[in-house]
Amino acid sequence: MGRFGARTARGALGVAAPVRGCGRALRLRRGPERARVPGALTGAEPGPGGGVVRFARSELRIRVAVGGAVFWSWDGAEPSPSYALAGAAPAPDERAVLEPGKDGGWQVVSERLTVVVSRTGAVELRTPGGGAAAA
Repeated sequence: MGRFGARTARGALGVAAPVRGCGRALRLRRGPERARVPGALTGAEPGPGGGVVRFARSELRIRVAVGGAVFWSWDGAEPSPSYALAGAAPAPDERAVLEPGKDGGWQVVSERLTVVVSRTGAVELRTPGGGAAAA
């Protein structure tokens, strides 16, 4: 029992609100959800196995490994430590190159795939033939 004499739940702002109908799904009122957008594309910097694509409010690091695995992260996250890796991060593929893409974006081109980054921050994986890669 909450302080209202009935069951209560805390909403998004931490305010306790009565919960009606114990068998029904709990529905909390929240404001509109907004996607975080990286802002305008400002530039790119090549690095081992790919590079960093910079936006007004974020940066996207892309690294292609020797075996063809791709790591990408926003705002400085590194590949290690990772629950997805059994040991150290694989070595970057030095043949993967960061180059200007179409429509003002950037792309990392490797032997096995191409990682395309649009000027709005959308990331797309493509096979060498140009089709979308299966995720």
